Amino acid sequence: MKIKKTHETVSVENNSLIISLPQKEYQSLSIKTTNGNIIFDYSTSLTYNCSTENGNIKGILKGTETDYLIVTSVKNGKNNLNNNVIESSKTIEFDVKNGNIEIEFEN
Repeated sequence: MKIKKTHETVSVENNSLIISLPQKEYQSLSIKTTNGNIIFDYSTSLTYNCSTENGNIKGILKGTETDYLIVTSVKNGKNNLNNNVIESSKTIEFDVKNGNIEIEFEN
């Protein structure tokens, strides 16, 4: 699914858009925003590739932090994830320019 907001697009309330996906394990979740938060609510995926220019990446992912190869970048903000460069079939790649990464893990 790809959603793109343009100047011609009818605006949504408060310029926000919430996309809810069914609870299941996904092969890949790729999300990119310019101005907005990316929030996970007990998400399960083998690969996360997410970035935002002005916003936060936060929420709860199923599993444990040590299950993932993790590569993160935060330019202006805080990050509670440590890069974890291991060989794994599960990966997390998060890039934030102006915002924070605040991720928790739960089995």
